[in-house]
Amino acid sequence: MFLNTHPLPDDLPERMPLRLYLEDISSFRVLFRKLQPIIIQTGNTRNEANALAKQMDTKEVAFMCELWNDILQRFNKCSVLLQSSSSELTTAVTLMKSLDEFVTECGEKFDSYGVKAYDRSGNKSYKV
Repeated sequence: MFLNTHPLPDDLPERMPLRLYLEDISSFRVLFRKLQPIIIQTGNTRNEANALAKQMDTKEVAFMCELWNDILQRFNKCSVLLQSSSSELTTAVTLMKSLDEFVTECGEKFDSYGVKAYDRSGNKSYKV
């Protein structure tokens, strides 16, 4: 059946014995059967990733990225200082107060985050 649907190359005797050729084809078919779900999954994954990318290319997502990037960077810096073996209680209290003030300032800078979100996404308006 296989030989009827797939003719052998003309130069087969020079390249390899028929038995090895058929073993290679058989191995390839087994490998292909194993890889086929992965290939299909990769295509599906790519489609899902493209769909998610389109959903994420909004001003709302860009706004949250800008806001949380600033907040998490500041929290990380404070966390590193607080975990230092040489940090003192007064330093910890000062850092915690500065975090509280920083988060309050972030809420007051709503418009600037909107501008950054527009620059990142290119979308002028928020979805309703």
